[in-house]
Amino acid sequence: MIGGSGASVLALVIGIAMAASGNGAGTTRGAAMGGQAVQTGGYTATTRTYPTTTRPTTPTPTDPLRALVEITTADFPRLKAQATGSWIAQISSKSIGLVADGKTYGAADILADHQKLRAAYAGAGLLHTDEWPSFTSPGYWVTVAGPLHPSAQAANAWCDQNGFPVTECFARLMTYEDVPYQKTVHRK
Repeated sequence: MIGGSGASVLALVIGIAMAASGNGAGTTRGAAMGGQAVQTGGYTATTRTYPTTTRPTTPTPTDPLRALVEITTADFPRLKAQATGSWIAQISSKSIGLVADGKTYGAADILADHQKLRAAYAGAGLLHTDEWPSFTSPGYWVTVAGPLHPSAQAANAWCDQNGFPVTECFARLMTYEDVPYQKTVHRK
């Protein structure tokens, strides 16, 4: 039975005893456990109900880590398709527990930061460095944005044109493979 609150009630049969046994064990045990005895035919069944809840299937603000994982999963195919050796602007890189600007970042903070950037910049995407061999620092949620560029200088020019501080936006080589040459070019 589904209630208005989304809770379902699960009825479990706690004990069944034959009425003919005469000892009433099923009824006594069920009643002692808060159940209800129901006699049908030659059997006594004792039931007890337990409320259960259903888990939400979509991320909620109370589950920011799950939301981050779902966003990276959704963005992965597009970002991997773009990983052809072009350059893009990396506009955020945060890990859980990172302390920056006097703040310790948690999953909710990282999610809010990404959502703000995603709303402001077309083509923004989220990736997790553990899934990309080209990243050498594990455990980071990275937001990339803007168009693909033919050079690091062009990606950094995009950062300049969009008013990012030097420390918050820089060129990142979009490659899925770990390559032996420079993958990040910081602005000066």
